[in-house]
Amino acid sequence: MRPFLPPAPRQRLAFGLCLALLGAGAPYSGTTGAQSAGLDLAIRKEGSRKSAPRLPRSAFLTPSNLVDVRLSPDGRHVAFVHRSDAGQSLWLLDSATGNRRRLLRRVETKVLHWSADSNWLFLESQHQLLALSIVQKPGSGVLTLVGRPENRFVLGVDRTRPSSILVSEEIHIPGILRPSGYRVHRLTPGRPPRLLLESKEAIMDFLPGAAGTPSFAKIAASSLIAVRKVDQNGDMADIFRCAPLEQCQLLSSPAAGDLLLTGDEGGNLERLIRLDRSGRRHEIHQDPDHVADLAEVTIDPISGRALFAAYRSGSVHTYPLTAEMRVHAASIRAGLGKPGFGIAVGRGKRAKWLVTETGDRMQHARWHLYDPKTRQLREILGDLSAGAIAIPESAAARRMPFRYRGSDGFLLHGFLSLPPGAAPRRLPLVVNVHGGPWAHAPAGYSKIAQFLTNRGYAVFEPNFRGSTGHGRAYRMAAGADFGNGRVQADIVDGTRFLLAHGIGDPERVGIIGHSFGGYATLLGVTFSPDLFQVGVALMPPPDFGWTLQWQVESSRKRPARGLDMRRMLRQMNVDLNDPTLLARLKAESPLANAARMRRPLLIVGGGADRNVPIRSIIDYAARLNMLGRDISLFVDPAAEHRIDGRGPEEQYLFMLGRMLGAHLGGAREEMLSCDLGKSLRQGLRLANALLFDRHCADAVTRRADKA
Repeated sequence: MRPFLPPAPRQRLAFGLCLALLGAGAPYSGTTGAQSAGLDLAIRKEGSRKSAPRLPRSAFLTPSNLVDVRLSPDGRHVAFVHRSDAGQSLWLLDSATGNRRRLLRRVETKVLHWSADSNWLFLESQHQLLALSIVQKPGSGVLTLVGRPENRFVLGVDRTRPSSILVSEEIHIPGILRPSGYRVHRLTPGRPPRLLLESKEAIMDFLPGAAGTPSFAKIAASSLIAVRKVDQNGDMADIFRCAPLEQCQLLSSPAAGDLLLTGDEGGNLERLIRLDRSGRRHEIHQDPDHVADLAEVTIDPISGRALFAAYRSGSVHTYPLTAEMRVHAASIRAGLGKPGFGIAVGRGKRAKWLVTETGDRMQHARWHLYDPKTRQLREILGDLSAGAIAIPESAAARRMPFRYRGSDGFLLHGFLSLPPGAAPRRLPLVVNVHGGPWAHAPAGYSKIAQFLTNRGYAVFEPNFRGSTGHGRAYRMAAGADFGNGRVQADIVDGTRFLLAHGIGDPERVGIIGHSFGGYATLLGVTFSPDLFQVGVALMPPPDFGWTLQWQVESSRKRPARGLDMRRMLRQMNVDLNDPTLLARLKAESPLANAARMRRPLLIVGGGADRNVPIRSIIDYAARLNMLGRDISLFVDPAAEHRIDGRGPEEQYLFMLGRMLGAHLGGAREEMLSCDLGKSLRQGLRLANALLFDRHCADAVTRRADKA
C-alpha cells in the first residue's frame, strides 16, 4: 500500500501459495418481513432493466489497452503504457494541455515508477529495470541490478532521494536453494548500487529515512512479520508486529521517527495507524461501517501525510482524511456519481490529480484528471481505452453485495449477479467460489460473473468465513474446518438462502471454482448432490490436507520469500502436525468419498502446477472414471496454477459454457475456432461425448456439406 497507484495486487497468502441491492442502503441480511420487502423491491428494479444481448466469448477476454497509468509527483505529467497490435509503447501526457508524446516505441514494462523529483521514469519488467530521463539528463538505460531476476524484487521509489529506486535481493550460496541472507540496495542512474540494509531474515519492505533520521523495515521473522526501526548503524529494534496472515504495509514517514502503516494489531479490522517516535500507536482511520479492512491509502508525495483511505468489501468507498481533502472528495464524488475511486495526488503550482474510476459494470477503468483549483474533472485516454471495451455498461450485470446468516447464526457476506431484465425465480443458479481459502471475492468487475449472467445464469459468489477483507475475526472464524464442515456449510447455506428468497430454480443449481474454490466444488457435488446438479472445478485439490502437506514439503525445496508456511498455517489454526486434523480432512475429502460423487463433473488441471500437483487430479479423475461417473478431465500441459492467455481462457469459457448449458439448461455455447478446438481435443483426457464431441465450426460445416 504505497501512495495510490493503479496498484499491483496486495500480496497475501494464497492457496498454492450486503443484499444492499443496486448499491443503496445497508446490505440485506434479512429474516424479517421488512427486509424481505427490501429484497423484493431490489429484484423488481433489476427486472425492469432492458435485457442484454448475447455477447461473443471474445468480448469477455478483451484486455485493457492501458497496461499502467501513473501520475508524476509534481502532477504535471501522466505516464502510461499503451498496448496495441504492434506491441506495447510508453507515452507521456501533459496534464495541463492534454498533449501526448511517445517516449519509447517498444517496451516490455508491466509497472511504471516515477522518481521523487518527477524527472525519471523507472520501467519494471520481468527481467530488467530501465531508467528513463524525461528531461534529457544523462544516465538513461538499464540499471545495474544485483542478483538473478528470480531473486530480486523492486520495493518502490526512494522518496528521500530525488532520483532513486529501492531493490531487495536474496543472497544465495551456490547449490543451496534457500537464501542465506537478504539485502536492500538503492539504485540511482549513473551511479553504482548502494547497500542500505543487510539481514539474515527476509526483508519484505524497506522505507528509508531522510538524512539523520531512522529507517523502517518489514521483516519476516521465524513466526511473525515484524516492523523494525533501523538506526544509522543498521541496528534494528521491533516496534510493531503484524497479525497472522496480514502482511502489514509500510506507507511513509511523515515526520522524523514517525511511521504510517496499516495493520490490525490491537483490533479486528485492518486500519491506518501512526507510530510516533516513542513507539506509541495512534489509530488514524478505519472503516466507519466497521465491516471492511483497509484496501488503499493515498499519500501526499511531498509531506508523506495520508490524504485518502479506501475500503473495498461489499462496495467501494473512499474517505478523505483532512479538511482540505473533504472539499475535493465531495467534488470528485459529484463528478463521478459514486462514493469510491482511486486517487493519486500531485503537488506543485500546476499540479493535477489522477482519479481512477472503476465499477462492477465497467470492464476496464476510466481515468480522469482533477484540477484542485477549479474542482473540475476531465476524462483522459478515453480514445485509447474505448476500443478495448467490448461489454457496454448497459449490457453488464450489477454485482450486488448482500449478507446472510449461516445455519449457526454467523453473519456472512456474498455477491449476487442477475441477468438484466430477467425473472430470477426461473433462472439457473451458479455458485462461483473464490480460491484461497484466505482470499476473497472483492467488490468491482468480475469477468466470470459477467460471462455467466450474459448466458442467462444467476451467479452467487460467497465470502465464506475464513475469507479476507472483513477483519481478523471473520478471517479466523473458519479455524481448521475446511473439510465437509463449517466453511462448506457457509456456501450451502448461502445458496439455500437465495433459493428460499425466490432467486434461482432449485432444480438447476451448479457450483464452480478455482483452487480452493475447485475443492469446494468437489465437496459440493459429493456431499450436497440434492442441491448441486453439476460442478466445474479448476485446479482443485482432491484432498486439501494432503495438498497442504505437499505444499509445505515443496516449499522447503525452493526459494521462498516470507514466513515459513507450516508456522503460518499453525497461526491460522491449521496445524499440519496434528494427526487428528489430518485424519479428519482426509476422511471428509472428495478423494476418500469418490464413490459418493454422482453428479456430472468437469475438472481442469495444469500440467506445470506447483500448487496442486497434476498427478493428484489425474488420480482422482481416474477413480471417478473407474466408478463409472460422468467425469470430464482437461489438462493444459503448460498451465501453472491458473489459466493464462487468451487462447486457454477462451477454451475454459467454452468448456464452462458447454458444461453448464448441457446440465442446467442455459444458453448453448458457440463453437471454438479450429485451432483452439484442436488444442482442446489434445488436452481432453476424459470427455463426455455429449459435451465435447464438436469443437470446430469449420469441421462441422464440412461434415454438413458432405451430408
